[in-house]
Amino acid sequence: MLKSLSALRARASKALVDIVNAERTQLSAPPSHLPLLHFAGESALERWTLQSDVSIGGFSECSLTMATASTAVFSGTIALESDPARQEKQTSDQGKHATRTGFCAMRTAVSSDGWPTLHDFHGLSLRVRPDTRSYILNVRADNILGDSRNEDLYQTPIQPFLPRRPLTAMSSEAEAEAEVDELVDVRIPWGAFSLTWRGHVQSTRPPTMNLDRLTHVGLLLADGADGPFRCELESVSVFRYDDDELVHDPLVREAMRLNVERGYDDVRDG
Repeated sequence: MLKSLSALRARASKALVDIVNAERTQLSAPPSHLPLLHFAGESALERWTLQSDVSIGGFSECSLTMATASTAVFSGTIALESDPARQEKQTSDQGKHATRTGFCAMRTAVSSDGWPTLHDFHGLSLRVRPDTRSYILNVRADNILGDSRNEDLYQTPIQPFLPRRPLTAMSSEAEAEAEVDELVDVRIPWGAFSLTWRGHVQSTRPPTMNLDRLTHVGLLLADGADGPFRCELESVSVFRYDDDELVHDPLVREAMRLNVERGYDDVRDG
């Protein structure tokens, strides 16, 4: 009887310890989703800078305006035509004349000093309602290559990461053209970003982004097509895949494979 009572007490004590440890782990673990930037209110929009090819002789136009109390719309028109006379007057910092038109962009300066440790997360997430055009997510970070550039520019298309679509190529043309009729979370792992320079990918295996020193986040449209565009935005966040996804979702496992392959395998387990 005494042995049974002692065993019962031991099991109860162990169960209590397990509960306390589980609660401590849950409290210390990073959240699965943490907003960094939002688009609620005019003051939130004021931090964003817009750019188009007008400055180099093009005719594309864009704006960022409030859509609802919590969202804004990045919209405008892409024009592929240009004014050769105006382009002739524009030169790059390498002394070359501007030749590429047909783009609109938005970006904001950020200071990751006030952010959580990004190494605790698997990537960036946009809560958006895009049209069917091919938007590019831009992230700039302090340079770690040791050359004359002050910043590294990492880019990735957002369309392949729309929910219920493959991580790589779209499965069909009809799926690629399907409209998104609600705000969705587009989760992009760090490993999907490519290091670029003047529009060219620098390496198939680029160095990891300097997650401790991000400087700018932005959105770019330069898909080589004339016509209007519209992308509604609510927030930019960091995210973590949950344990169930890591076990059962093949797209999430592929995303994590990209992270490990590109050197982002130091994400903390919490």
